[in-house]
Amino acid sequence: MKIIRRVCVAILLLLPRLISAAPLPAVAAEYQLPGAELQAIVDAPAAPTYLGGPLRRVVAQFGRAAMPDLKVVDEQTISLAGVTISTKFHAGARTQFSNSLSLLSIADGKPVAVRGLPPAPRIADARFSPDEQWLALSLWEDDGVKLWLVDVKAARARRLLSLPLNSVLSTGFAWLAGSDTLLVSLVPARPSRAEPTPRKNVPVMTEFLANAAPQPRTGADHLKSLQDADVLDWYLARQLARVDVGGRVTKLGAPDRFLAVAASPDGRYLLASRLLRPYSDAVAVDRFPRVTEVLDREGARVIGLHENGAWERGGTDRDVVEAGPRQFGWRADAPATLYWASALDDGDPARAADYRDAVYMRAAPFRQPPVLLARLKGRLARIMWGSDDLAVAAERWGRQRSTRTWRLRPGQADAAPTLMFEVADGDRYGDPGKPLQRTLANGEQVLATTGDDQALVFSADGAGPEGDQPLISRYNLADGRFTTLWRSRAPYYEKVLALLDRDGRRFVTQRESSNEPPNLYVREGDGAARQLTHHASPAPWMSAVESRQLAYVRADGVPLSAKLYLPPGYRAEADGRLPVLVWVYPQEFRSKSAAAQVQGSPYRYAAVDPRGPLPMLRLGYAVLDGPAMPIIGDAGAAPNDSYVGQLAASAEAAVAEIVRIGVADPRRIAVGGHSYGAFTVANLLAHTKLFAAGVGLSGAYNRTLTPFGFQLEARALWQAPQVYQAMSPFNYADQINAPLLLVHGLDDSNPATPYLQSERMFSALKGLGRTTRLVGLPREDHLYRARESILHVLWEEQRWLDRFVKHGGEEK
Repeated sequence: MKIIRRVCVAILLLLPRLISAAPLPAVAAEYQLPGAELQAIVDAPAAPTYLGGPLRRVVAQFGRAAMPDLKVVDEQTISLAGVTISTKFHAGARTQFSNSLSLLSIADGKPVAVRGLPPAPRIADARFSPDEQWLALSLWEDDGVKLWLVDVKAARARRLLSLPLNSVLSTGFAWLAGSDTLLVSLVPARPSRAEPTPRKNVPVMTEFLANAAPQPRTGADHLKSLQDADVLDWYLARQLARVDVGGRVTKLGAPDRFLAVAASPDGRYLLASRLLRPYSDAVAVDRFPRVTEVLDREGARVIGLHENGAWERGGTDRDVVEAGPRQFGWRADAPATLYWASALDDGDPARAADYRDAVYMRAAPFRQPPVLLARLKGRLARIMWGSDDLAVAAERWGRQRSTRTWRLRPGQADAAPTLMFEVADGDRYGDPGKPLQRTLANGEQVLATTGDDQALVFSADGAGPEGDQPLISRYNLADGRFTTLWRSRAPYYEKVLALLDRDGRRFVTQRESSNEPPNLYVREGDGAARQLTHHASPAPWMSAVESRQLAYVRADGVPLSAKLYLPPGYRAEADGRLPVLVWVYPQEFRSKSAAAQVQGSPYRYAAVDPRGPLPMLRLGYAVLDGPAMPIIGDAGAAPNDSYVGQLAASAEAAVAEIVRIGVADPRRIAVGGHSYGAFTVANLLAHTKLFAAGVGLSGAYNRTLTPFGFQLEARALWQAPQVYQAMSPFNYADQINAPLLLVHGLDDSNPATPYLQSERMFSALKGLGRTTRLVGLPREDHLYRARESILHVLWEEQRWLDRFVKHGGEEK
């Protein structure tokens, strides 16, 4: 394989280890390649993805390209107000595409390759027409994102539009009330954008009034100048248009900065949200000033609905919402009826109120006043429509720590909501799932009632003490009882993807097992499953990997679990105890009972992500993947009040278990993780002596740099300073003695994890004389994308773990 010799601007720094082991040799600042076994993992074919047709006759099967080269990741992008934009393509930045397409008949399982696509296409998005005759695609081409159309029966594709789509904030296309016309967003016809005017040497000023509401959480890429706002306007401007399947284009109104656009189910109206200047320099684009209005089929204004100022409120409280109308949408089961929620407490949860939200409706032609549909004691989370007699709404109130689901009757304004069920936060065992939907002739998704209209069909994870066993059930609308129709059975993990009838007796599933990759099946109730796809494992060596579901108990009595993988061909008698990589990511819970619930399934196929821990199996390491590390807030306490103690106790229990069963060599255990997992790695190295080395990818190590909350922590730094200080491993860098490898994307856009976090942590360890290494990856975001970057990170991990874990600090 050709060795990549591209100069890397990453920072590759190392301190000699202040123990008897010799220092690592200096390494040139270039991309490196790991061993052949790890290169093969990166270059293995990715599993296909699927899109089912609305009539359930055809499935589109998309082949996925391998990891993109750095030149693809390096395509010019800018990040403004929380939006990362590919400037060449007028699109939201992305690097993962499909590169092939075939159509699979559900009746006979025969795939047919689609002809007419360009060589190695970069397929971004796809949508079936409601009648399943057409499949619309967006392709990234050299001169922009183009709309293509596949004739499903003929399995032939053609470019529908030569005009480029604007897909910065959306896919750029959607079927319009049927199967013969699409609503598209085009890049407006205009001169090229002028080069930015050089910045003058003048002060940069911003202002925040002392009596203003608290700001939301720490953000990234906020606007810093009027020039930034002008550049954002350039890329957000889109020309709405209709295009029929013959390619005829009808432009609708003038170009504008639309935040979102949705057609009514009958296609006569457009619900549009437009941005208004001046913009805010404190929040992301979805919180900018905007006006929401209804347009007609030609793009002319019919009625204004609401105008919002910049929403700079919010702080850390998730029950805070915007005052006034919000969450506008169309009733999916009606021709043109709007709905929206409005806060009855002005969006302030601290204000006393019997009800928090109201849900309203208003039907075209919008001459009558709004109709109250329901008042809710929490915030509207989502609503699904079925008929005048049936809608399902979920409300959530963070202080209550639960979600309630209600049945509404939209055609009866005076009918009180009926409570269907309530699920406490973290109670996976008690969650009945969500109702399935079906597609109408106009393309709208509505609730899938049974043939007699007396019940809904639900799909759920089926969580229980034996792990997840996905199921579908019948919910009786009359008495509120659930009856299980079908459930996945060992030794498989099988989940329902789509119903083939209205009664939940025929359906398409995706089935996998611990040694079989996911494939599609057709099921007739409890009868034999008919296999539709036959995809082999992209990592055949995994068939020789033994996996075990471990169960053990923390010192405070909390039951824990973890998935242990043993390297290919491992034999305990001959191989003895192994070096182990423990890959971590803790979770927060509000009760011990919720934390004790089993998550996942022992029958899932282990897909090998080269950015995760499983590649180390090829090097002879055992991997303990995702050991439960619950941070529990019980008896009214917040979870993070005892974060360090609970984290350490969970790690101690996990290590004790893998040592007890004879797998782990206690002197050769490493810990690794990404993002919040990397933060956990540093804390475990600071507060325990369990691990020989650590690997932290794109972590945050100083919580005072995220002062308005993080993860599920709702308190600001000034409300709980002792928590922020205790949870910041940066403050305890002097207690970290094990070698720590830090890797970070130089262009990390995640607000909580700028590159500065790893840079400062490295500086602290360096100043304290600890063994550490910092690797900065050019053009990489929070999740690494380029093949060169991923190969280099694997090389770094292999080298670090072999040096400080497998060989116990001795040079090999």
